[in-house]
Amino acid sequence: IRKNTFVKIIKLNTIYSLFLGLMIFSIFYGMSKFGVRAIGEGRHIYIFFAFYVPFAIFPTSQEPQILDIYKFLEKIIYISAIAGLILFIIELNKGGRFFLSNINNDTIGSFADFRGVRYLGSEETYSISVLAIYLILKYYVQKNFNLMKLVFVFVIIVIVIFTRNRAAPVALFASFAIVLMFNNKFKLFMRLMFILIISIFLLSQVFPNYNDMLTLAFRGLFDVRGDETGNWRFLVQWSALTQALATPILGQGFGGYFQFYVPEYHAVIELPPHNIFIYLFSKSGIIGLLLGILLLISIITILIKSRDYWSRDSDHFHFYLLFQIIFISQFIYGMAYEFSFYFTLFAGFSLLINNELIKKFPRTIVEQ
Repeated sequence: IRKNTFVKIIKLNTIYSLFLGLMIFSIFYGMSKFGVRAIGEGRHIYIFFAFYVPFAIFPTSQEPQILDIYKFLEKIIYISAIAGLILFIIELNKGGRFFLSNINNDTIGSFADFRGVRYLGSEETYSISVLAIYLILKYYVQKNFNLMKLVFVFVIIVIVIFTRNRAAPVALFASFAIVLMFNNKFKLFMRLMFILIISIFLLSQVFPNYNDMLTLAFRGLFDVRGDETGNWRFLVQWSALTQALATPILGQGFGGYFQFYVPEYHAVIELPPHNIFIYLFSKSGIIGLLLGILLLISIITILIKSRDYWSRDSDHFHFYLLFQIIFISQFIYGMAYEFSFYFTLFAGFSLLINNELIKKFPRTIVEQ
């Protein structure tokens, strides 16, 4: 990326650049305490640099074609989802989780809990859910929906539900509902609810015991402490937050990894806190936490202010809705995991497209 282009990228979202600068500082700060281990633990935030990838693929100095960017994004969505679906078929045949590493297969096993056997990781479920939402938006906005496409979307949603993963579908479909209501898409919202209800009903008919397990699993969303997994997450996150409060300004820095003592289990948990906001607070203090929240808000706000540019064409508008859904979903998804890779990568793409739309459609034209 050329120097002048890099300056333009920073100006597109200064908060994002400040956030990454703080993360780099936290790595060096961690190196002063934990040595090169800080570089290793930094892998948890390296995905944030994916924000700059779109500007390297489609340099702003070369007037990138927006439709070419959309085609590229569509390939990312399909390839990510297809990879997840292939893994789902493998795991379904195996009867549990599948990993290339024998160590993971031996130690983690089938990922069975009170919900039964779980399939796929949360990020794979997220990718498949994004494909379902993308297709719904594309077909609806472009008024290009037929029975075969409806069946295909229905099958994808059934697979998402069958995986028994909660964070990804709940975060995405709740954000889907928020974005639809905010953009006065009530008909699409009702159709989405209809598809979800039919999907759950058919699953319960094919697998009689599944309905009870599904109810038990999603009931934990409203009763966290009464949910086996939810209670574990709550206790680990509380212990992680307590530890983070010992270094509230700059955080611990990277390299210390994770050691959270949970008295209720009489055990030390050596896993991430399963909450990106507590994680940022732990590693980079209150400044990192605030910047992490502000960068989400800033990107969402930039798109909202530029809605008129996006709404001029259906190709633009269904991606506009998709971007908003993905970004808003991070507030929910981040309470259970780190930010999705989709956020960091698509944040860059959304601002790149937004910048090109503003150049293509001057405000005076939009207002007319």
